[in-house]
Amino acid sequence: MLGAVLGDIIGSYYEWNNVKTKDFPLVTTGTRYTDDTVMTLAVAKWLMEDNSHSVAGLVQCMQKLGRAHIRAGYGGRFIQWLMSSSPHPYNSWGNGSAMRVSPVGLFAESESEARKLARITASVTHNHPEGIKGAEAVALAVYVNKKAAKSSLETRKSMTKKCIKEQFGYDLDRTLNDIRPTYKFDVSCQGSVPEAIIAYLESKSIEDCVRNAISIGGDSDTIAAIACSIFMAGENSWKEDNAWTNEFEKYLSTDLRLIMTEFENKVFKDDIEVYNLHSSKEIKANKDEGSVGKYNLQRFLDAQSHYYEQALREVQDGLKRSHWIWFIFPQLAILGHSYNAKYYGISGYDEAEAYLKHPVLGERLRTITKTLLVHTDMDVVDIFGGLDAMKVCSCMTLFDAVSPDDVFQKVLDCFYKGQYDLKTLNYM
Repeated sequence: MLGAVLGDIIGSYYEWNNVKTKDFPLVTTGTRYTDDTVMTLAVAKWLMEDNSHSVAGLVQCMQKLGRAHIRAGYGGRFIQWLMSSSPHPYNSWGNGSAMRVSPVGLFAESESEARKLARITASVTHNHPEGIKGAEAVALAVYVNKKAAKSSLETRKSMTKKCIKEQFGYDLDRTLNDIRPTYKFDVSCQGSVPEAIIAYLESKSIEDCVRNAISIGGDSDTIAAIACSIFMAGENSWKEDNAWTNEFEKYLSTDLRLIMTEFENKVFKDDIEVYNLHSSKEIKANKDEGSVGKYNLQRFLDAQSHYYEQALREVQDGLKRSHWIWFIFPQLAILGHSYNAKYYGISGYDEAEAYLKHPVLGERLRTITKTLLVHTDMDVVDIFGGLDAMKVCSCMTLFDAVSPDDVFQKVLDCFYKGQYDLKTLNYM
């Protein structure tokens, strides 16, 4: 999960309900994504789709996605720009340029490219020198952390502090205890970007980072978005095995989640391939040792021991709310990109057959699948969300091939108009 999105979602409630402590609930009735998330993902979309990285292409991405999420909480001048047929920059020094720029740091291949792209993302609205400076500083901090991801957290923090102080002159020698007592709401780059970086510099974990950022008050969602974007750039944020951060993905709409997943798969492609290769070797070693059975079905039993009852309740309710799709409705491993999709992926027909014959796993799969059929009056996307609905289709196709005329075919008939997942069939 992108750190900017995580920080924005958790900080959303506290933007207008400031706290001056690290002891606060991460989720409240007002938790949601805001304009920080929408514009961050608009920048990510631009980086992926516009190879020339043009100003016109950026404006188009920002306006299209922004208008699709018009109630995200934009500022007055920005929403005028968003709706304008002829948008122009308005010399803003606000932190809007800094909160949306983190994808640039993940995408760039050099410091100079990070700064160049950051200037472009800022200049379409925030063309004041401070607005551009704030965007460049955050992009560079993200870039430094991504490139130093194999280093320790303390090393990354030291590198970040040195780089940002030398190149931008921000005062990063203060502490949060210095800042917290007198800090007030400040939407300027110069009054929030250094504070966000300091929140990162004092962090021991991603949760500690978001708590640091929100604890000083002020523009909480944006400060948290900036701080967490820096922290997670060095923490392999593409991994889907981080249940804590993944819990917040449920607040995203399907279109935003798809953009985020596509972007992470693109910018972390090499890391993901190496990680998956290592995981595959680890699984093969376990199989060869015979310690967990021929197909390591124990991995499903371990995961389901924590989540199966919860998953069953959510399917009974007709609304998936948490993260368990990989090991409750498994699909072919070759279809996945993330760690979880690979780790819990089924290798082929033989493993699927073994799964279905397992006295616990087979019974659980049939039970939860039959439970899904209670909701034949609903759209499967409304139950699971767009991405997970596709995974369920893949799962049903896989196990229908193993056990024809079973409950799996009924799900395909009721929710997918009898259509199989063609990729699953082709790979099998």
